[in-house]
Amino acid sequence: MPYALSRPLRALAAAALVLGTATAGAGTASAAPAPTGDVSVLAAVPKGKLRTALLTVKDLPKGFAVSRAGSATEIGSEVLEAATPNACAKTYEAAGRKFRPPTSAEATFVRRDGATVVNGLSGYASVARAKQAMASARAVFTKCSTLTYTLADGTVMTMKYAKLALPKVGDEVFALRQTTTIKVEGRTLRATGSVLDIRRGKTVSSIVVTSFSGAAPGPRPLAKASAARLAKLPLR
Repeated sequence: MPYALSRPLRALAAAALVLGTATAGAGTASAAPAPTGDVSVLAAVPKGKLRTALLTVKDLPKGFAVSRAGSATEIGSEVLEAATPNACAKTYEAAGRKFRPPTSAEATFVRRDGATVVNGLSGYASVARAKQAMASARAVFTKCSTLTYTLADGTVMTMKYAKLALPKVGDEVFALRQTTTIKVEGRTLRATGSVLDIRRGKTVSSIVVTSFSGAAPGPRPLAKASAARLAKLPLR
């Protein structure tokens, strides 16, 4: 059964679009898809085919279901539109705009205890462009490891990152450990998780995992599952 997202989780899903997919540009709330007439769209993996490489409930631990609250991109656009970002958050957003993919696909999963998994796929026109997006992810992290957003309703989100070592999957992988603090309605909520970017050929899979309580899904199984799905897509 699909689950709805509570207000704090909606905020977290919005943050996921910046903190995870700004690294590769997949579905960022601030970055619209490339124009339909753009020749890069023809060179990238078609959106319909991209969707076949998204993670599914079968790839996740027991208890997860597809979110019925809409995609993280839609939620992110709504929540972050009036948000005030700090300098580092602006840097992540700028990276997302620069490396917006010609095609993209996305899936959002939630668990009753507050855990969320957002998987975004970025289809680029060439392997070189996908490599540049991954290099941008590393450069952005080197420059900024703490992001803060103040939302229109007064909610304050702070995301801190630390490098996470993972075995190589796909052609390359970049991973971060994530700690998120959300101050909302007089409460302070804390979540832990990870941000994973896996590239195979000209496609990048970005996975953002967060959990307020209980064990967060392990990054290694998710990275492995995503790489296996990416292996079904054309390399070039």
